[in-house]
Amino acid sequence: MTLSASVLSRRSLLLAALAGVSRDLWWPRPVLAASKAADPQWDLSADAWRERLSPESYDVLRNEGTERPFTSPLNDEKRSGIYHCAGCDQALFSSEAKFDSGTGWPSFWQPLEGAIATKVDFKLIIP
Repeated sequence: MTLSASVLSRRSLLLAALAGVSRDLWWPRPVLAASKAADPQWDLSADAWRERLSPESYDVLRNEGTERPFTSPLNDEKRSGIYHCAGCDQALFSSEAKFDSGTGWPSFWQPLEGAIATKVDFKLIIP
């Protein structure tokens, strides 16, 4: 084996190991949490949700849409209190955890205990 082939093999091995470790650290892990959405009271038809929500809220909450940045009135909200879901009124975040991320969306560094569930989403980037 030549010197360049040996270096290439070592380099390939190191890069593969680094990629594996990076994937394990980055890969989103689902967090299971209590949610009002699991309550049968909130198992509404699409038409019932459309009656309950504005078109923008319906798109975000029911179709996993994204509101345009810097359009939410909650960006400039400075009062103390609790932020609730627009659909089911579940308490989600405390104003104490809100910060200005500069992204154009209200940002929170921590949800209320047991208020948020997450899932893996590959709509933007497929690994």
